[in-house]
Amino acid sequence: SHSVRKSLLSATFGPDVDKGTINILKTLDELGIDDIAPPLTGIEKQATIQMLLKARSGIYHKAAFETEAMTASKPIRYSHEPGTFWHYNNWDFNTLGYIYEQETGMGVFEGFKKNIADPIGMKDFDPEKDGRYVYEKEKSKYPAYPFMISARQLARVGLLMARNGRWKDQQVIPKFWVKESTTSYSDAKFSKLSSNVESSAADGGYGYLWWIAVNGHFKGVSNLPLGSYAALGFMGHVLVVIPDMDFVFVYRNDDDAQKNGKKSTSYENIAILLKEILAAKAG
Repeated sequence: SHSVRKSLLSATFGPDVDKGTINILKTLDELGIDDIAPPLTGIEKQATIQMLLKARSGIYHKAAFETEAMTASKPIRYSHEPGTFWHYNNWDFNTLGYIYEQETGMGVFEGFKKNIADPIGMKDFDPEKDGRYVYEKEKSKYPAYPFMISARQLARVGLLMARNGRWKDQQVIPKFWVKESTTSYSDAKFSKLSSNVESSAADGGYGYLWWIAVNGHFKGVSNLPLGSYAALGFMGHVLVVIPDMDFVFVYRNDDDAQKNGKKSTSYENIAILLKEILAAKAG
């Protein structure tokens, strides 16, 4: 799922925030979070969980599971104070996985199964088989947490979000969390990354680990209703949630085929497909 994992973690946070197990206003200092040398400064440790969810931590430490373009586009360390600047930052995203585990006592994948997968009937999600931790310990102590998840399962998560966190007669994700996590807090127009990276497909805002439609969203998709949002992953993994239309769009590229030299569908072509589907639906 590549970076779709980040939006799945955002959804997983909701029930635990609601129960009070996680307080998103806690600072890294209060949580005891640090990293390998060069360690975090006192100022960096003033970043809160909420700032990490918004990708506004101001912590430009090396991180696991980054593309070359992501590493190259990182601001200079200590150049922005916590909360003041948006940057699509794997250090924030990976550390959130660790914080989730520290605060709840559950692994990311176990938490996803308990909070999301089981209540919405994702019968074939197995935390042992469908989740793994990717460490690059020379960069950071915090691992990435890619999910193996089918298009059908991903669509279920999208539908859950589109319906304000409700599944049949159960409120699975608190309504306030769906609203809060899919509100835009940052202008995420971004040109530094290569056309194969998720940021190049988005042209709007950023919430809590979701890309938010603000004045358009997917480049070239002018008919995407306001209030839509997306999870985007490297190499063309896409979940677009359109609550206005009670509609979910999922696109998956075949990673293995790409590794064997087959060309992946570009974000530009996925955008054309989405635009045509929306036009047909409206028509």
